Amino acid sequence: MNPSISKKRIELMAFRKALKLTQLDISKKTGYAKSYICEIENGAKNPSYRFIKRFFECFPHADIVTIFFL
Repeated sequence: MNPSISKKRIELMAFRKALKLTQLDISKKTGYAKSYICEIENGAKNPSYRFIKRFFECFPHADIVTIFFL
């Protein structure tokens, strides 16, 4: 697994769990399929620019740099 994908997986899961949200909750809020959220968290996919933008619109307090880019 690519280390940057692994970091994204860990940071996204940590963010979600800190807010006591499920993958389905994130899915409903962002409008992206639960399977897409799962693939990001499992390291199978990198999040798209559109997803990151939508995620930030839904969670403006989120540190998207830490979650998706470091």
